[in-house]
Amino acid sequence: MSRIAWIAAATLALAAPATAQEVIGEITATLDGEQRVWQTLAATGEEESYNTGVSDIAGFMWDISIQGYPDGRPGIAGALSITLIGMTGEDTPQEALILYVPEQMSQLYSSPEDGVEAGEIVQIERLELDEEGGFVEGRFAAPLCFKDGFMAPPDPEDCLEIEGHFATDLPLEEAP
Repeated sequence: MSRIAWIAAATLALAAPATAQEVIGEITATLDGEQRVWQTLAATGEEESYNTGVSDIAGFMWDISIQGYPDGRPGIAGALSITLIGMTGEDTPQEALILYVPEQMSQLYSSPEDGVEAGEIVQIERLELDEEGGFVEGRFAAPLCFKDGFMAPPDPEDCLEIEGHFATDLPLEEAP
């Protein structure tokens, strides 16, 4: 499993607890022919949140996690995750992964992890990063194929098409 897949899984698994949340952006997409909207959230208070944000990986790379929740309610069911890793000073991701979790993390839909360039899945239209966090806007399109378990291979016979747009603030995620 790729590093980006582990990051995406960990981020979704650590979805923010039911603390006060602030809407900081939105993802709109057509998923399998149905128009959908997810809100991106940040915690408002002392508690850490592993929702949407950016972290610096060793000073020369950035890691962006965009977690979308239907109706702005954090939780696994219905969540859409877009995880991007790129080089500082560049706005084209080196790695990109989209995950959709209809019900539970053990059964999800994933964009291709092999054989597809990150820029074919996600195109960043605007990226602003600084020591405080940032903002990202872009578009995405990919087949999302079913995985019966996070470590399972995708089923090419059970795929959903997704195409959409995202725009969100990016709070800075501090390393533990």
